Amino acid sequence: MTMGFVYPQGIILAPDKYDALLHSVERDCKVLESFGIMDYSLLLGVHNIDQAIRERAEVSEAIRERAEVSEAIRERAEVSEAIRERAEVSEAIRERAEVSETIRERAEVSEAIRERAEVSEAIRERAEVSEAIRERAEVSETIRERAEVSEAIRERAEVSETIRERAEVSEAIRERAEVSEAIRERTEVSEAIRERAEVSEAIRERAEVSEAIRERAEVSEAIRERAEVSEAAIRERAEVSEAIRERAEVSEAIRERAEVSEAIRERAEVSEAIRERAEVSEAIRERAEVREAIRERAEVSE
Repeated sequence: MTMGFVYPQGIILAPDKYDALLHSVERDCKVLESFGIMDYSLLLGVHNIDQAIRERAEVSEAIRERAEVSEAIRERAEVSEAIRERAEVSEAIRERAEVSETIRERAEVSEAIRERAEVSEAIRERAEVSEAIRERAEVSETIRERAEVSEAIRERAEVSETIRERAEVSEAIRERAEVSEAIRERTEVSEAIRERAEVSEAIRERAEVSEAIRERAEVSEAIRERAEVSEAAIRERAEVSEAIRERAEVSEAIRERAEVSEAIRERAEVSEAIRERAEVSEAIRERAEVREAIRERAEVSE
């Protein structure tokens, strides 16, 4: 009756199998009758191969789907880690770009300082040229005045040649003395002007030296700042590389642990399957022993 619930249409056997089954049942009944056993039942084991294959296929499919889901989760984790690492690398690149921009701006400032120095040098050279032109103009003016004085002396000498040669000579000597005095005074004034120009030149040179010292100090400060920025950038790059290396090691360790866990899980499943097979083999062996005992009893009965 129980078999009717499981197999409503009955069990279909091949003719030879059917005959062998009936023959075995008849022999078992005869053996039991020979032993005086009247109350007995038939235990018939039915092994549905198609259902077992289907169940195994379903289990294998479920295992494969779980493996695919685990692989997809691991790939998503790796993709997320890669995206995060790319974001960190992009941040490091942006910081490097900012550092490069700062260095470029400082280079532009240095270039501007150099251009200002060149402009100052050109202005100084122009001032020197103007000073030389002014000095030449003053010399020309002095020569012209001397020429006028000489012309006046000559004219006076010609006019007084017949009237008062001696007086004119004395006058000329006196005028010459006055001219010499005037020339001497002009020479002193020129000397004072030259000394003042030299003092101004010295002051200007000192100012230029001070300016050059200040510019050198600024350049040294800029070089020092550049060295600090380079040192900081190198240190930050080293820290970023170390962090990336540590993260790669951590990711590798996590991946290895996941692989070990997957291998342990697969081994557990294999062990479970082996255990089930061993139980099935044990049941089959016990049934074979029962059949062998029944067969031996039948032989003994015969």
